[in-house]
Order: sequence, then C-alpha cells, then structure tokens
Amino acid sequence: MPELTYVIPVYNGASFIERTLRSIIEQPGGRPKIIVVDDGSTDETVSVISTYKSELTLLRQRNAGPSAARNFGLHAVDTEVVCFVDSDDYLIGPHRQSIEKSWNENVDMIIGLAAEGNDAYVTLSNRNKYNTDATNYTLLRDFLCDNVVQTSTICWSSMFLRKIGGWDEALFGPEDIELAMRAFLNDARVEISNTPAWVVWHRHSLQMSQNLEAKCLKIWRQEELALANLNRSRVVASQVLSHRKLIALIEKANGDRDILLLFFQRCMRLGRSLYLNGFRREAIEVMSIAWNRGHTEHNGPLLESVLANYLGTRVVLSARSFIGEIKRGGLRRRERPAR
Repeated sequence: MPELTYVIPVYNGASFIERTLRSIIEQPGGRPKIIVVDDGSTDETVSVISTYKSELTLLRQRNAGPSAARNFGLHAVDTEVVCFVDSDDYLIGPHRQSIEKSWNENVDMIIGLAAEGNDAYVTLSNRNKYNTDATNYTLLRDFLCDNVVQTSTICWSSMFLRKIGGWDEALFGPEDIELAMRAFLNDARVEISNTPAWVVWHRHSLQMSQNLEAKCLKIWRQEELALANLNRSRVVASQVLSHRKLIALIEKANGDRDILLLFFQRCMRLGRSLYLNGFRREAIEVMSIAWNRGHTEHNGPLLESVLANYLGTRVVLSARSFIGEIKRGGLRRRERPAR
C-alpha cells in the first residue's frame, strides 16, 4: 500500500494551525508523514508547530507565497502520494486510509469530497461532486465552465506532479485551478473519491466573496483592508497570467473546438467581471485572448449581447461601466446626511 505525505504551507497561522495538525495526526491507522513549510511567519506560528516537532518535519523559508512553500515541501516528499492541506483547513474521518486504499499505479490524482464551514458549522460542499466514472475530458469541460477546486481535496502522484512542473509560483489566488486544468491537459489519470472522509474548507474574513467583503469593509481594521486590497490586485494579475498560460496549453494539447469555445467564453465572462469592477486594462488583456482568435461573443445580459453585436464589446462595457459609476455616485450623494 502506498504511503501518503501531507504538506502544509503556512503563513501567520498561529490561531488555526494546531487544529489542522491535530486533525491529521489523530486519524486512525498510525502516525502519518507531515511536512510543514513556514512561509516566513511573523507571529507565533513556529512556536505552535514546535510543540508537535516529534510528529512532523518543519521547513522554513523567507516569505515567497503559498505555491513556493508547496513546491519546497514537494521537494522533500519521499512518498508516492502527496496531499497539500491549507493551514486553515482540517480533516474529518479516515482521510489517509481512504486515499491509500483507493490509490493504485494507474492514478495520477484523486479528487475527493470537501465540506465548508467556520467556527459555528460544517456542511457538505457542492464542490467537486462527480460521478466516479467522470473522465478527464468531462473534468476539463466543467472547470472551464467555472467549476472550482479546493487545494486540500486533491491527492497527487508525487512523480506526476513533479513531471508537470509543480505549482506555478507566479500565481496568487487561481493557482490551484490552473494546476488542476494543467493536469487535465497533460492527460492526468483521475480517480473520483466519494468516500466519507472530508476536507473542511474553513472560511474566514479574508476569504469572503466580493459581495460579502463589500458589506464588511466598514468594520475591518485598516491593516486588514489594506491586505485585502493588495491580495485582490495580486489575484487579478494572476488571473490574467493563468489564462495566458492555459490558452497556450489548450492549443498545444487539445485542438477540440468545444474546449476552445468554452475557454473563450470563460475569458469573456472573466473579462466582463474585471471591467465592471474597475480592472479595465486586465479585462481587455483577458478578453483579447478570445478576440484575437475570432471570438467576440459577449457574455453579459441579453441586451448587452445584442448591442455588442452592433457596437462591439468594448463600447458596451464602457457604457455599462459609466452608467454604473453614475448610479453609485448618485447613491452616495443621496446617502449624505442633510446639513
């Protein structure tokens, strides 16, 4: 039976890393292999980890981001299977046993079940729910149609992951989705696991949706807001870079017209969203991936799509953005208290 190593990248995770470690260490079936990579933490993270020093290997690096930390950990893995668990996630059930039992020499990656929760609740997620006979092609199509993956729910063949280049250290935010799609485009042999051993994706303030984030801005501390804005810009830049990479891979590995069309539609959806949220230069870059290859179909509401056919996508987006700014400006003026 193959062995599994857990790699945990962590940055300033003193408040939650212990829960992650205990959920892995306390699984049934003996002591698992654990590698924790501290990504230059400035809080008490290393002190918390050190209390478990007999249970794990601790590696340390200067702050370089989660993907660099994962690659550093991957370099030290000496087992056939590796699972990357984010430092604010944790395991429920016999996760390692279920993975090792279902692993075989014809598998490159296993996609398992996820749950979502916070300090008050845990619920089974809608993410990564597939039939056990889902093909590589099915998975690629679903991911192009905006399905998502949670890093901690995938277990990898260490050899395969190294062969496709590991994590892209230039990306921040979409690196797990980019890696999964890169694996599909490299003909990964995928196993779907629906056994009752879950990874819980723990949601906290800096992982909120944009809508919820907007509602909470007034109560965030100033340094949290600054970090959120920095991260948002990094994520947007990473989205542009990842889509440039993916179109090159798709054109090289897969000439299927349906796959190309789905990817172009994905670029147009993302570009529209970026444009209407103020990232206009980045939106044009993403949309140009589709435009330069002859795809100009608009992904907005029906009226926008009709206008786009006559006026062009850029004109429609500019008009929509301008109207939105007027509305938001008008709303702010009406909200001002009377003197």
